[in-house]
Amino acid sequence: MSYVAAFDIGTSTIKAVLVDEHGHLHHRKERAIPIIQHEGYLEQDPESWWTAVQELSHEWRQEGISPSTVHTVSMTGQMQDCIPVNKEGKAIRNAILYSDSRANEEAEVIHKAIPNVMKVTENYCDGSMVFPKLLWLQRNELSVYEQMHACLVNAKDYIILQLTGQFVADVVTGATTGMMNFEQQQWEESWLLDVGLHPRILPELHPAGKAVGIVKKHNGAGFSEKTTVLCGAGDAAASSLGAGVLNPGSSYLYIGSTGWTAFSTDCKNELYEGSFKLPHLDDVHFLSIAPMLNAGNVHRFAVNLLCDGDYAAFENIVNTIEPSLDHPYFLPYIHGERFPVRDANATGSWSNLKATTTKAVLCFSVLEGLSMSIRQLMAESGKEKPTEIIVIGGGTKSYSWCQMLATITGITIRVPDGAEWLPVVGAASLGGHNLNWTNTYDEWSKSVIASLGEKRYEPNRTFDHVYRARYREFVKIYPKIMQK
Repeated sequence: MSYVAAFDIGTSTIKAVLVDEHGHLHHRKERAIPIIQHEGYLEQDPESWWTAVQELSHEWRQEGISPSTVHTVSMTGQMQDCIPVNKEGKAIRNAILYSDSRANEEAEVIHKAIPNVMKVTENYCDGSMVFPKLLWLQRNELSVYEQMHACLVNAKDYIILQLTGQFVADVVTGATTGMMNFEQQQWEESWLLDVGLHPRILPELHPAGKAVGIVKKHNGAGFSEKTTVLCGAGDAAASSLGAGVLNPGSSYLYIGSTGWTAFSTDCKNELYEGSFKLPHLDDVHFLSIAPMLNAGNVHRFAVNLLCDGDYAAFENIVNTIEPSLDHPYFLPYIHGERFPVRDANATGSWSNLKATTTKAVLCFSVLEGLSMSIRQLMAESGKEKPTEIIVIGGGTKSYSWCQMLATITGITIRVPDGAEWLPVVGAASLGGHNLNWTNTYDEWSKSVIASLGEKRYEPNRTFDHVYRARYREFVKIYPKIMQK
């Protein structure tokens, strides 16, 4: 048996799976990893990613998987991270995560120094991007900046560095940094000089499916020396591939710790304000991504706050409640937001609280607020409302959330079995293509999806009148808060 070893370096969990040439998934594994929060900042220790990858690969060996059967290693991971490393390839501080918007002032400096930054990158540039965060490091942690040999921009790239010694990035992730010329798919090195930064810190850009190195001796993960390692793809592209979204017009919704809705297009101008435009993996199409900073992380916040971290108890409580016009409204923007609200300083809130409000109703209101935010995102995406949509990511493990999403959006929700594994399936398909197991990138992913069952959630039309009224009020709440 021959395998692709695929990893998804997510925000809350690292997933690992071995995939054979027929697209069958073997020895699925995962590890939870902590997020470090302080003073509103969101960070992770890159060594926690590497430790988890080593532990998971060692478990494969303990289960009888010979390293010689793994022919390629392919990864996906959280994009838009700022990961300073030294010449030896080790992190010199925690990674600043994509959902951390600490560099808003620095983003303003960049816009003034480089007025055409959005035109050249073909994406917006705010305080969550890597470019302004590099400037923030120079201004606030000069000793870290001076020690930095390179800044990696995706969590998977730290693992690639440990395995191969190569400092690399994929062009999909590059498009989210604020520093890449979209048309040329090259770094705008002169921009760094314009704001007093040094371009030597930029990793080498590569297409997502390209082989960028081989596993070195004594690599720590137990892979055979000279095993091929691919550059991999940012999580948005890998998730799109895993969901079978490659052809123009196809779309899906991802709800993990954060989330997004995405559609594939062959028209580079078919975008909407606040979205990311990314090169897709076939070098022909583009991905339009409307990102949400608040999704499963808000679900986790509520579970910890209201149910002492017990997801099953939270789910059971939510299932005892029906929608009502009298319920409180929950605004889910506790981490700021990009879409549908474009405000890095946005906050969450409950409103319409009463003396009769119960803990169960508060739990219900959190998933309702998240679902109405997703409905608003879809409404403002500029795309015709679909009759059904594939939904993937760890949030799909909540049946009550999926059903609520179907009822509130009025769209049939299709959740493939093991939907939280489809991003890593997308990464594995890059390996399958590299090994000539498949002719096209999406062919293999679609065969995997076809082999899986799926659960469908139909809208409950009984509550249409309730959600017509509640949605009208929900979209007014944030503007009213901003007026005050």
